[in-house]
Amino acid sequence: MYRSDRCFDTGNLEISSQHKDIAQIPPPYGGEDSLPERKMQIAADNETRRGNYANLALISHRKEEFIIDFLMTDPQTQSPKGDQAILTSRVIVNPGHMKRLYQAIGENIQRYEKNFGKIVLPPTLT
Repeated sequence: MYRSDRCFDTGNLEISSQHKDIAQIPPPYGGEDSLPERKMQIAADNETRRGNYANLALISHRKEEFIIDFLMTDPQTQSPKGDQAILTSRVIVNPGHMKRLYQAIGENIQRYEKNFGKIVLPPTLT
């Protein structure tokens, strides 16, 4: 069962944002009724559960994969000569997973804005 309001869909696996450590595997492309719902236990150490903060992301790709680099920029490390960022996490996914991630993010932004109001982005710098 796909529930983008509470879970991140990786295409093969949903991990609950409520930390219940139960993941639901959606049925294959045959549709909702093709297989019964399956559950999987997800184990993570405390460091992984804590997560990583990022205030910047860079996305690159090649034919076989997308690479998402999550970065943290610290205002205290910035200088007139240039900015500095720390790579906090790198996620590599295949194109199908990236497309599902794109769709899940869009659905979640719509729900977020419905509940909390429109997200206003600052003007872009030229």
